[in-house]
Amino acid sequence: LPKKTIGVVETGGGLPRTKVQEFVKSNATAKLITFGHTDLKNYGGGYEGKDYTKHEEEMKAGEYYDYTIYLQPTSYTFEPGHKAVLVITGWDPYRAFLDEDYMNGVVTDSVDSRYTYSFNIDNAFFGFRFPREKGATSSASLSDETEISIPYRFASKEEGAEMMLSNKEYYAEFTPNKLEYTMQKKGATMEEYLTFAKKQVLDWTDGEKDAIERGMKVIEDTFTDQGWKMPPLDTLVFIKTTMKEENDTAAYTHGTQIYLVDLTEKLPAEVFEGGKLPEGFIALLAHELFHCLTRCNPDFRDEMYRIIHFTVEDEDYELPPSVWEYYISNPDVEHHNSWATFEIDGKEINCFTAFVTTRHFEREGDRFFDFSTTALVPVDGSDVFYIKDEAANFDKVFGTNTGYVIDPEECMADNFKYAVIYGMDGPTGEGYANPEIIEGIFEILSK
Repeated sequence: LPKKTIGVVETGGGLPRTKVQEFVKSNATAKLITFGHTDLKNYGGGYEGKDYTKHEEEMKAGEYYDYTIYLQPTSYTFEPGHKAVLVITGWDPYRAFLDEDYMNGVVTDSVDSRYTYSFNIDNAFFGFRFPREKGATSSASLSDETEISIPYRFASKEEGAEMMLSNKEYYAEFTPNKLEYTMQKKGATMEEYLTFAKKQVLDWTDGEKDAIERGMKVIEDTFTDQGWKMPPLDTLVFIKTTMKEENDTAAYTHGTQIYLVDLTEKLPAEVFEGGKLPEGFIALLAHELFHCLTRCNPDFRDEMYRIIHFTVEDEDYELPPSVWEYYISNPDVEHHNSWATFEIDGKEINCFTAFVTTRHFEREGDRFFDFSTTALVPVDGSDVFYIKDEAANFDKVFGTNTGYVIDPEECMADNFKYAVIYGMDGPTGEGYANPEIIEGIFEILSK
């Protein structure tokens, strides 16, 4: 905005005089409607001013701290098509009395270096909300300065192999059944498997990295455009493998590690020349992202599971011997601690789910996906399990938007990718058999 000098101020001590300026009245396309301040060294401060009288907290360079900045109360009506833009600065240009050297970040004799600093804001953990009039249906969006950004990076072959083998809790769940199907031979050992798995990790090509980056950008833009808030998320690490270590699946996860197949063999060649990404690939990324989100956010997982009638408990259920014999561990399913009520033989039985095969490995070429089913295991500890066809209300519990219903985690990951990539239209453009599941996801993401 244009300014004019209206005087000068003597600062004394032989220091140069400071200009006193004011803004010149002019047309503008934006209006300040409210503001707020915080003391960076009082990052525990709350709404009341008295909270800021406590002793200053120690801060360390390079570390992140959480702040809640409360804006001054006001009443304002947004016109249709207008949006709220949040500006964060290190000083208040409207109310602070600072000389031009300080404003420009220059330390001079008149500015004590103790008062100069810089800070970074992590967009992935940034949120902005304000109360609206009761019953209002309009929504406010943030400017591009606060767009959703998902933190991620790519692992080299060496780092990826090291990270893969660090998932010892998962490998402890391997049964002889899983080992034999994966290694394609009877009597396979864990030592053989780990040696084999390590060799499957590969280095990314630049073209593959670009494809993943573009795919993640689609997901980020969808969250931003919809006004959704991304739950807190640790940095994702993309690791490339042949997928032979997980029976030729397309992708899987451990923690916030996302393992993907060799994309040069799966995606069209034009993708690596800047061509359009297949929607299915972007949906795959969204599916794997869901697994990372549920691990980083137990409350988010709990809410998502409730959409399909599952209740999450604090402790995992133990797999009985009859299930363990045919069990196939799934890296995307870290816990068996959620249950739903199923109608079996005319009775209501609370069960958790497990992924099992209907027979053991017999010969090379057998794939467990060809002989798999969803086991419904009673939570009362009985050494028995039922298959999904025995539950009269199985489809009512899981819905039928997806056929990937081996666990509530996988079912909701598929529904999540549908919601993010296809919206309410669905992958076929004809909606969903159970639209209430997608609507429930929208509601949670909009909170």
